[in-house]
Amino acid sequence: MVVITGKRGKYEVLGQLGKGGQATVYKAQDPDQPGKLYALKVVHIRGWEDESVFADEAYQRFHWEYLLTTKLRHPQISTASDYGIDKENKVVFMARPYIEGNTLTELINIRGAFPLEDGNRIILSLAGVLEYIHSMDIIHCDLKPSNVFMELGDPILIDFGLVAGKDSPKYFVGGTSGTMAYLAPEVLDQSTKEMYRYSPTRDWWGLGCIAFDIFSGRRLFKNTESNVLRRDIDGGLARLTVENVLDGHPAKYLVNALLQRDPTKRVASRKVIQKIITAQ
Repeated sequence: MVVITGKRGKYEVLGQLGKGGQATVYKAQDPDQPGKLYALKVVHIRGWEDESVFADEAYQRFHWEYLLTTKLRHPQISTASDYGIDKENKVVFMARPYIEGNTLTELINIRGAFPLEDGNRIILSLAGVLEYIHSMDIIHCDLKPSNVFMELGDPILIDFGLVAGKDSPKYFVGGTSGTMAYLAPEVLDQSTKEMYRYSPTRDWWGLGCIAFDIFSGRRLFKNTESNVLRRDIDGGLARLTVENVLDGHPAKYLVNALLQRDPTKRVASRKVIQKIITAQ
């Protein structure tokens, strides 16, 4: 039995939930309260000295995410409840309440395209979440279907690992990082990336990509090399794909409105999205 100790509690690892390029996510429970479940995001650190781990990027990221998101209070946001360093197990970790359900990615893979009414409700709900975090001067910076859990039909936004705020340390948080297939063109563009690296517009682009996924049952960008993405977006191939795949679909206008190449013309309001949906 592996038990990881943090700043606010202990976590007994029950099994692996998933693994990414930099971290592994485990299902865990409070050993003193069996049944109280958590998702534990763990980064293994090798060869550290007692104090050097505090300068490690993984710890700094977790520390910043925890501090920046503690002010968020929203029923559709799941943020970190604890973070820390367990020297015995040589890990840096972050804990959040475990959500029983599937990610949007998993559901799209299982069922394909969503019905119009269900998709509209999810997009409208996520738009409300974005307006809330932006009002708190926070940018998610990694909005994608795998970071949206569906719980009893409602979307829950998770994983603020690239979260950015107005005082973000630029050298490791947010910035031009993100998942390429959902990264806004103004962040990919060398001439504008500094201007928009911490702009809310990048989250609304991500929502547009999610909308395409939901209504088409497929991902908009298959080749995610940065030069190919810029060519596909600037050359109009992305828009042509939306036009062809969603031809005749009532949600096509909504997807196009969220995927405007010019960030100043991109829809960035729940109210406007509601108007578009009403007019479908």
